[in-house]
Amino acid sequence: DSGVTSVFDFPMFYAIRDVLTKGAEAKKLSDLLAHDSLYARPSELVTFIGNHDQKRFMGEDGATVQKLNAAASLLVTLRGIPEIYSGDEIAMPGGDDPDNRRDFPGGFPGDAHNAFTSAGRTPEQQAVFAHLQKLLQLHREHKALQGGEETDLLASKTAFAFLRSKDTDRVLVVLNSDAAEQTVQIATEGTPVAGAHQLTPLDNATAGQIAGANLQVTIAPMSVAIYQVQ
Repeated sequence: DSGVTSVFDFPMFYAIRDVLTKGAEAKKLSDLLAHDSLYARPSELVTFIGNHDQKRFMGEDGATVQKLNAAASLLVTLRGIPEIYSGDEIAMPGGDDPDNRRDFPGGFPGDAHNAFTSAGRTPEQQAVFAHLQKLLQLHREHKALQGGEETDLLASKTAFAFLRSKDTDRVLVVLNSDAAEQTVQIATEGTPVAGAHQLTPLDNATAGQIAGANLQVTIAPMSVAIYQVQ
């Protein structure tokens, strides 16, 4: 225990980037979370996918908007206190410091574009902005995402599934880190989702199915699907 209120979760920062941009196995996220007992208050770790001392997510080799959106989905749904680096909400590029500190487009005299408004954003910037906006709305609406217990349900080379739960609010999050669509089977026996009877998509995920003691969801390539579990 460092004695401070919280610390930045650099291990998670690297794990998310490694899985989504460097081809690391998705189970690296689960392996990392298994060490949460090393922290006095893991739920208060400050999680992030970019900051002023690191190259931007879009500055990584192999980074795409699709992968950035997946990273944002993990950031907002994993345990911890998510921090958003200004500019990541519009997929700003940027290499190592100081290139990662480019001026945000807009708000200054003479700026040709103003990304503070939807009309001033490119279609790609607006899509990224809307995705993050939806995620933050879900975070505000679900107590499970604000401070609920996290339970890992599945971890493999290209898939990672976990549950966030608080009281009766249960949110299932499934990552597909493969370049192809993937159908994921999640065993529920002995888990907090045992006895679930309905999965309701909370984002643009396809409908999930419940068959006996298994949940089945089909996830688009390199993306995260989010469901409410009832």
